Amino acid sequence: MIRGGAPNENRFFLDGVEVPVINHFATQGSSGGPVGIINVDMIREVDFYSGAFPANRGNALSSVFEFRQKDARTDRAAFRSIVGASDIGLIAEGPLGPKTSYVVSARRSYLQFLFSAIGLPFLPTFNGFQAKIKHRIDDRNEIYFVGLGAIDQFQLNTSLNLSYDPALNPKVDTELVDQQRYILGYLPVTTQWNYTNGLVYKHFAKSGVMTFVLSRNMLNNVQYKHLNNNEDSLRLQDYESQESDNRFRFEHQLRSRSGLKVSYGLSLERSRYAVRNESKELVADSTAGPGAVQLVSRRFESELRFNRMGLFGQVSKSYFGSLLVTSAGLRLDACDWAPSTSRLFEQFSPRLSLSYNFAPRWTLNANTGMYYQLPAYTLLGFKTSTDGEFVNRNNGLRFMGSDHWVAGVEYFGGKTFRATLESFYKGYSNVPVLQDRGISLANPFLDYTRLNSNRSGATMQLDIRVDRKWEFKGWALNLYLDIQNALNQQTQGPSFLVADRDRVTGALVSDPSDPSRYRASNIPNTAGQLLPTVGVIVDF
Repeated sequence: MIRGGAPNENRFFLDGVEVPVINHFATQGSSGGPVGIINVDMIREVDFYSGAFPANRGNALSSVFEFRQKDARTDRAAFRSIVGASDIGLIAEGPLGPKTSYVVSARRSYLQFLFSAIGLPFLPTFNGFQAKIKHRIDDRNEIYFVGLGAIDQFQLNTSLNLSYDPALNPKVDTELVDQQRYILGYLPVTTQWNYTNGLVYKHFAKSGVMTFVLSRNMLNNVQYKHLNNNEDSLRLQDYESQESDNRFRFEHQLRSRSGLKVSYGLSLERSRYAVRNESKELVADSTAGPGAVQLVSRRFESELRFNRMGLFGQVSKSYFGSLLVTSAGLRLDACDWAPSTSRLFEQFSPRLSLSYNFAPRWTLNANTGMYYQLPAYTLLGFKTSTDGEFVNRNNGLRFMGSDHWVAGVEYFGGKTFRATLESFYKGYSNVPVLQDRGISLANPFLDYTRLNSNRSGATMQLDIRVDRKWEFKGWALNLYLDIQNALNQQTQGPSFLVADRDRVTGALVSDPSDPSRYRASNIPNTAGQLLPTVGVIVDF
């Protein structure tokens, strides 16, 4: 979450290739995930924009991240192996010829063993892959391939002792057992994979650079749930969905002798979204008498294809010996999903930024802009169960908008230190809302009249890392200690509403005032745990 925006309002680029999913165990239609896919040992630098987005980077309301990878060695092959408390990885790099180099990375976690040992109800395993192959055609032309992918699996820890009886569970903690039963009761088994592959061609001329980017990304998500988590019993949920994009982008950057910088280009995208969900529920059957239940089956299926186009241009100029830097940009976007998204000039997106170096190491910054983003595919592809029509197409769903006003001061303390103090205002428009509650999908838990009074309290986290490296002839050894949440801070989330159980037998307890219902209570939902990690890195 950046400046109050939803997680899906951020965009990520790896060497100029858009990467929709950068985390393992991503949430479809949103973003996030507990572990990053990108191997930070392969990253040279990162540019972060929380405003004043470059015009060539569209479909973002809150931030843009630009990751740039290191170029591989061209003199010889080299390797780096990493063994940590949660995963193991390998990086290999070197030349493939006089003009071609490669760098590849693979990682696999063994978190399932750690989580099982500390008694957590879920057992995650992730695999990550990353690659860059670069070929220098001549002094003015180069081409490179970028690849990023993940395979994630989420199993349930059904071996946990969930008894309330001290004779069967000597270390019983009734609140902990309630939490574990709740999580195991709703959490499905999940298998998820995704990839992004991109091909980038650059032509360097005396006056500027021409860039062509062709890429494809895909996310596949499979989930299922069995009654009592017994795979030989009734399957209550069977879910599969896919999202994919084929993208093309052209950029032309020019620089004049006077210092004027001009860039322009276009982007084209072809997208697909498909989902199939079958679910079964046991519900009360009022026609068959008290306590009777019936099995209700539901099925939802949808597939959607659409095209997007974007046009962009930007001009920047420095004055007074680069003391003052100005930049103005414009972007137009359209999508043929519906008439409400197809009119190019309705997504008229201007932006302006100023930067003034008023003293050594000190800079005043200000920017403003209007930005647009297409809603999540899960909203575009939602259909009615009766006539199969796309519900939100008829509702007039359109691009979401956000207006930014930002001003602040920045201090540069050298290559390793920078401090910024900014104030900002963001105004949103055309944000989808829940019809039954009238609140924004960006924050579906509380209406805005209760956000300040009912929001979570302030949180903090201290992470510590200590490295010790020894260099030997032809190889190097690095040992590290990494402590996440060193102060063991706990975060309080929305409480769990659970049905009460008998503290001896574990049977569900009926509500005395209404025997047709179970008695319910709230249990705390806390997150945050001290996570120390010891690791070994070997370079050779």
